Amino acid sequence: MCLVARALCALCLALVVPSCRHPPQEHDSGLASHDGDKNEKNKKNKKNKKNKKNKKSKKSKKGHGGRRIAGTDEPLALYSDAFAKYDRIQFAPPFNGSVVLSETHDGGLVVDDFVVGEGKLASVGDTVAVHYTGHLLSGVAFDSSIPRQKPFSFALGQGSVIKGWDQGIPGMRVGGKRRLTVPAKLGYASRAAGKIPPNSTLVFTVELLEIEVPPPPAQPESAFAGKPIRSSTSADGLETQVFGEGKGAPAENGEEVVLHYTGKLDDGTVFDSSIRRSAFKFPLGKGRVIKGWDRGILGMKIGELRRLVIPAKLGYGERARGKIPADARLTFTVELMAIRGRKTP
Repeated sequence: MCLVARALCALCLALVVPSCRHPPQEHDSGLASHDGDKNEKNKKNKKNKKNKKNKKSKKSKKGHGGRRIAGTDEPLALYSDAFAKYDRIQFAPPFNGSVVLSETHDGGLVVDDFVVGEGKLASVGDTVAVHYTGHLLSGVAFDSSIPRQKPFSFALGQGSVIKGWDQGIPGMRVGGKRRLTVPAKLGYASRAAGKIPPNSTLVFTVELLEIEVPPPPAQPESAFAGKPIRSSTSADGLETQVFGEGKGAPAENGEEVVLHYTGKLDDGTVFDSSIRRSAFKFPLGKGRVIKGWDRGILGMKIGELRRLVIPAKLGYGERARGKIPADARLTFTVELMAIRGRKTP
């Protein structure tokens, strides 16, 4: 039972490349010429035009070595540092300087390093925190984490971001600053996404801030046995019981919380649990989960154990959801594992 739709899943579709459209063939008018000289002259003219066209084509290919993005008709030159049309993009330092290392991957992804970094190496399976800005080749900036002062965290190689990111971030070191030029088939392909038109090449500048330590295993159900350390009940019926104290600053609205949970009905039926899956994360106070969660998890500290008893009006109300009947009171045991994206000063 999912508590919230995964809004950040960028499903990377295969790029549909239109077939090359050649000029339409001239139709035979059926009017044959009886003038042999004219026919011979016309043949020579057609032959000369054909030779000129072939020479022009060869010269054009020579300009970029004839290299093209694998599986497309797009010249690789459009995405290389020597030929890419970045002139419309206003890059912030150091991305407006010289490239230190450059590599073109199969499929057309271009990776340019401006700062290599000296920290830990990012690998598939790691959860990384980055700051990024995304541009179109037209110069339009369609997204950035920097004005929000909130790094973006995700697990590498899990398909939670576009393929260009899953392929382009591994190999970065903490402190590294990299530009990713992502062809459409490794981005959003033929789909439009906000300011991003269909079939768009995307240019990202990325700074790797942190490789996050995986959260520890969840506490067993027995950790919630016995009497709570303290408890409280709000005026509208939300009951909060604390079974274990946490450490550090309390979770605030806007921060991404990572937690393990188990949800039960009044008769003891378990309708959902993250214990056998990966920890669940969501931005607190953004309405991505039921109201009882946004309110009940606010103020938790890392390592804290809480039981939330949530009345139906702060849960799913009159709606039935899977094993959850309409007007059901819900009980969750929750352990806060980590807090991501704390605002920088």
